[in-house]
Amino acid sequence: NLKPDYMSILIGVNDVWHEFGHQNGCSHQQYERNYCMFLEEVMAALPNIKIVILEPFLTSGTVTENFGPDFLSAVKKNAAISKKIAEKYNLPFILLSDPDRIAIEPFGAWQEKKLYGKLGLGIVRCTFIIDEQGIVSHVMPKVKPDTNAAEILALL
Repeated sequence: NLKPDYMSILIGVNDVWHEFGHQNGCSHQQYERNYCMFLEEVMAALPNIKIVILEPFLTSGTVTENFGPDFLSAVKKNAAISKKIAEKYNLPFILLSDPDRIAIEPFGAWQEKKLYGKLGLGIVRCTFIIDEQGIVSHVMPKVKPDTNAAEILALL
């Protein structure tokens, strides 16, 4: 009975995990069909809803190590399908990870840093405020998690 104004959708990892772990997930073709059917039902029932599709993604951990590179590849395939679906329905697609560093390198967020006494490359904590036209209006280097939100709000 709820009639929300907004909906964010993050699906596409468990489908792969269930297929790899229990052989009861779904194929990429079935994932795409099911996703489209779901969206069409929601849009028919709630014609004014604003929908955002979020990228399915993985972080390193036990599951990714146990299932290996094929698991990661299958999740990336679902991410590509999710993006294609967002484009088909003219919906925003939000990138939640950047394993190929497509965004973080041009923004300068991939840098040499010291972690636990060792030098290496990684993502540095920084914030970029980007306006509606896609212009970076503020760059906040070396942010601290406990104060960053308040600093952002002060700028807006």
